[in-house]
Amino acid sequence: MAQAIGRELVKFIPVLGSAITASWAAAYTWALGEGACVYFGDLMGGKKPDPQKIQGVMKQAFASAKDRFKEIR
Repeated sequence: MAQAIGRELVKFIPVLGSAITASWAAAYTWALGEGACVYFGDLMGGKKPDPQKIQGVMKQAFASAKDRFKEIR
């Protein structure tokens, strides 16, 4: 809950807030795509998708994407 409030408050900072929220949105999108790849990869391989594995991949992808997009700003 506190993270959600913090993300919303950052949007009120002129220019910098927009850049931060844009990098977070890009990182979330990247992590979602990585999670989808794992999910559909398991389905295509005939396995039942493991939610824990998908969450782990998404967390790791979000952290690395957040760092990558931070460098672009």
